Amino acid sequence: MGIISNKNYVFLTDDVEYYINVNGYTEWKANTLKKDTEFCVIRVDASALKKRHAIYSIDREHEFVTKKAEPEFLLFD
Repeated sequence: MGIISNKNYVFLTDDVEYYINVNGYTEWKANTLKKDTEFCVIRVDASALKKRHAIYSIDREHEFVTKKAEPEFLLFD
């Protein structure tokens, strides 16, 4: 199944440390979504993903969205 949004988009970043260290980001995102939100880091092969699905850059630095990320694009070390 992979990662499928329950709304419109799956959020991606190209700099995990940026989001981990941005003060209040997770709280801001949860408030924006207006519900309790759990965050976890899952690596995605974005180069391969963008060949199948559009990846859009949005307002915030280092933040992107796509419709979904199938299991073959998820990276587990």
